[in-house]
Amino acid sequence: MSSGIKNSANGWNKRKVKVFSFFLACSALLWFISNLSETYVSNSTFKLEYTNVPDSLSLEHASKDRIDVQLRARGFQFLGFSFRPKKIAIDLSQVKKGGERYYIPEYVYKNQIERKLPLSITLLNLDTRDTLFFDFYKLYTKVVPIYSKVKIDLEQNYLLDGKLTIFPDSIAVKGPRKELDTLTGVWTESRELDGVNADFSINVPLHKFKVLKNTTFSSDSVSISAIIYRFSEKIIDVPVEVVNLPENVEIKTFPDKVPVLCRGKLDQLKNLNPIDFRLVANYDSIKEDGDATLNLVLKKIPDNIQSALPLEKKVEYILKK
Repeated sequence: MSSGIKNSANGWNKRKVKVFSFFLACSALLWFISNLSETYVSNSTFKLEYTNVPDSLSLEHASKDRIDVQLRARGFQFLGFSFRPKKIAIDLSQVKKGGERYYIPEYVYKNQIERKLPLSITLLNLDTRDTLFFDFYKLYTKVVPIYSKVKIDLEQNYLLDGKLTIFPDSIAVKGPRKELDTLTGVWTESRELDGVNADFSINVPLHKFKVLKNTTFSSDSVSISAIIYRFSEKIIDVPVEVVNLPENVEIKTFPDKVPVLCRGKLDQLKNLNPIDFRLVANYDSIKEDGDATLNLVLKKIPDNIQSALPLEKKVEYILKK
């Protein structure tokens, strides 16, 4: 019997402790909330971030990268404020120049800080009344061509129609004079395309050399495209023309016509004519060692075919005086 009474008393004591703890926690919470509603003055430190640098300048150094401030706010505001990154942006579009130095007066950046603080927080003081000073270097702009480092391995019996198209074919670069003076063009990154048998268009990043650390490009990539077609072949017999022949000399070549292998689109090849070509042998190249042959040079081919190759490199000849 006594044992049951004892257990009942222990349970009652435990409940009293829990109730007491609950009310103690509630009291502490109310006290904490009451204190948070009070107004306090506290010190804080802001990291300064500089924005809106004038287009013709680039920031090299600032006299300050952080600033100590004295603030007034309710405890709730300070509590929430402490969980957010303490950064303040300083607008450099308001920078002034005095002599060789650039600066922002204290009252200007103080106003900027005040405008960026929540309305419930008041800026009382700054750790310094100093002017902010800046070192800039002047930026220049230059337009340079773009060169492709894209290599194409065409599938057999396919040809490139014209040249690779680069768009844009030039860009504006902005940077200090010492970097731009050495820059004559910009290259794409290297790319290799294997087994190409159809038209294509790809975006390729531009390569930026490490020495251009302060130079920016107006575009980071370009479009490289090309038209690819399956070629046909046609052989056409072209007369041999001997040039620099003296007036009192006649010459006959063997053969007097040479087959020329042409490659291009089918509709371009079907209208070819021998007069569209000029296959030349130079009389002045005749040697005195008895070699009775003349080298052939294809001087003219139609613009609309891809290639033309004489199937004979030399012809024999007989002179008549």
